[in-house]
Amino acid sequence: TLVLFTQSKPGLADNPAAKTGWKVISVPDVRWGRRDMGPIQFVPPIDGLSIRRVAEEDHERLCQVGPIEIDDLRERLARGDWGYLATLDDRPAGYCWIQFSGVHRVSQAGIDRAIPPGENMVYNGRTAEFARGQRVYPLILVRILEDLSAAGHKSAWGYVNSDNEASMRGLARLGFDYQGEWKGDRLAVLPGQPQRHQASHR
Repeated sequence: TLVLFTQSKPGLADNPAAKTGWKVISVPDVRWGRRDMGPIQFVPPIDGLSIRRVAEEDHERLCQVGPIEIDDLRERLARGDWGYLATLDDRPAGYCWIQFSGVHRVSQAGIDRAIPPGENMVYNGRTAEFARGQRVYPLILVRILEDLSAAGHKSAWGYVNSDNEASMRGLARLGFDYQGEWKGDRLAVLPGQPQRHQASHR
């Protein structure tokens, strides 16, 4: 059974998708965890890998890993977020961010989480396709944990989609303990040909 609601949206009938149809996709659950500061598990280094903090002029290089709008980049830096860019033989290989203040939007689950003073949230970790399976993400996390510890933080928080097994392994490998799930019980409606879709809900 699929239950939908809508609202008035002038011009919707003129959208080309009104003729071609719409497709509906489910949004995965989001698993989140916490890691208390302490000894950091050893992750073998990668020859040619370099990790550094992000600056605004890194926008083009970040986009070589995954899309990020320049306004979003500026907003994150102005808020005080730390961004990390990994390069492999000077080729952008991955990035990850951590937020320290304000409200963090977990878009996959459709919720907002206020970050209390002294806490943080690791988010938006991404690895370039050519670098996947080479421990880039765990090594970025190592650098983040080292910097957090040096700055006096007592713990780190992070989350990943439940269908992203590689990222879940990366967090577990670095000692993040599973804390719970934010349910991805929303449905996204996208332009495209309708498809048969069978979903289970817990």
